[in-house]
Amino acid sequence: MTTVSFNPGLKVKQSKPLQQQQAASDMQSAPDASLKSIANPSLLKVYFAGNFNYEQAQAGLKGAPPEHIIEAIKNSKTGNKSVLSIAKEINAERKKLGQEPLFEIKKDLETEKEYLDLSGYNYDGINMAGADLSSTDLSEAYFRDVNLTGANLSETILKDTNLKGARLSEASLDKAILNRTNLYKAILPSTTIRGAHFAEANLEDADFSEAKLQGATFIKSVLNGANMSDSNLEGAEFKADISDKEIDQGEYTNINTLKHTNLTNANLQGATFKYSDLSYAILKKANCQGASFLEADLDSADIKEADLTNADLSYSNLHVANLKGANLTNTKFIGADIRGANLEETQRGIANIEEDPNFKDIIIDKNTTITIKNKSEYKYT
Repeated sequence: MTTVSFNPGLKVKQSKPLQQQQAASDMQSAPDASLKSIANPSLLKVYFAGNFNYEQAQAGLKGAPPEHIIEAIKNSKTGNKSVLSIAKEINAERKKLGQEPLFEIKKDLETEKEYLDLSGYNYDGINMAGADLSSTDLSEAYFRDVNLTGANLSETILKDTNLKGARLSEASLDKAILNRTNLYKAILPSTTIRGAHFAEANLEDADFSEAKLQGATFIKSVLNGANMSDSNLEGAEFKADISDKEIDQGEYTNINTLKHTNLTNANLQGATFKYSDLSYAILKKANCQGASFLEADLDSADIKEADLTNADLSYSNLHVANLKGANLTNTKFIGADIRGANLEETQRGIANIEEDPNFKDIIIDKNTTITIKNKSEYKYT
């Protein structure tokens, strides 16, 4: 076993030719050259620079995986053993015979955790359904449209990995590291992704319906158009990297974007969406109890019949948002912009918002509709 200092959060600097290969491979996977298919936005500069070797690009950074890796993956499907366990057994047998190890196993000196290095290969076209890839390093690998249904990817490192269109239904990605991962249009219904870490990931138009994402962390990731209906995001944290200058100007760039994201009937209890862009998002009947939408952009969001009990929407943008029938018991709207918003038939503890401290300093106009369930309409003055 090779023991090396290993930091899963450390970004390996690529040489220019390899960056070109990765960008070219991303672009070639989409005939329309959609910019959405690129995992790392910084590669756009490389793409437009041209001069790619497309044959090399399609092969991945290391090309196709060697036969011993493919066999270990196949055996993990039927032998009730992880690929890491199989690799360790093979290395141990080879050591007895005085042979060099066949698999490279890394060790994080801080956590003492071991990872099997399977990074950089092109796994396109390989059926990996049901494979146990837990505790592997799959950084910079390609899994475009690969079948990973029911696979175990828990505690894997998927840094700069391309999973565009991959099928991950009922797979496990618990505590996985997904920094700059491309999951554009990936299929992940009923997937378990608890405690996973997403940073600068592309999750646009991905299907997370009924997924379990409790305690997951999202930093500067794109979830526009993603389907997260009936998913469980309890305690999930959508973090922003906001500078003091951006706060002063009110223009945020390093945030999570969830435009047009479908969160219908999702469990968002205790989740944090501070500064996030949820404009045009759908949160119908979502459980938002105790959730924080502090300074979030919910312009034109559909929040009908959502439970916002004890939620914090202070200083958020709710312009033209639809909160009809929502439960607003002890919901904070301090400094929020509710111009043109629909708050018909909402449930609140205090009928008159002018007497409710949770509505202090709100921004309101004559287009705002506010009624209490089974009570008279609030009159704007």
